[in-house]
Amino acid sequence: MADPENNFKTHFKTLSQLNGKKRFEFIWEYYRLQIILTVVILISVIYFFNSVVFNRVTYDFTVAFYGNHSDYYERMEIENELEEEFSLTVRVIAFDVLSYNANYASSQAAAFMGEYVIGGIDVIIADEIQMQRLIESGYINKYEPYSNELFAAITLNSQNVEIAEKVIANANIM
Repeated sequence: MADPENNFKTHFKTLSQLNGKKRFEFIWEYYRLQIILTVVILISVIYFFNSVVFNRVTYDFTVAFYGNHSDYYERMEIENELEEEFSLTVRVIAFDVLSYNANYASSQAAAFMGEYVIGGIDVIIADEIQMQRLIESGYINKYEPYSNELFAAITLNSQNVEIAEKVIANANIM
């Protein structure tokens, strides 16, 4: 069995005697795998860091359906119409707090609270019972009719109150 310390000394002695292209060839011959793995790991870390930190999408306006009152295509339609109407980056999200799965419903409620706390929700759309609960919880002050059974409200920490008022006043946009 080869002595690792002696092997290292031999490699270092050989490396110190070589110059230029020969030195590069020697290093590549013995440490190719380590070099490739290091470069791949370094590129992966840089890519991950860049995508998470520097390429975050920010939204100018957010509409939240509180409850299971919308489907994906309806939300995308609303998002496209609002972006076209107001020239903003819009996000329409749903928090299914009425799910039959209690764990899922509570995680959706927690996600809603987190989004609300950071000021990420401008308008909430929900049924009347949910709107009453949101008033009791201090998320909104009042709500207005939105469609047949749904109501809309501007959140207390909305960053775009003027646009939110226009959205609610022109519910036919949505």
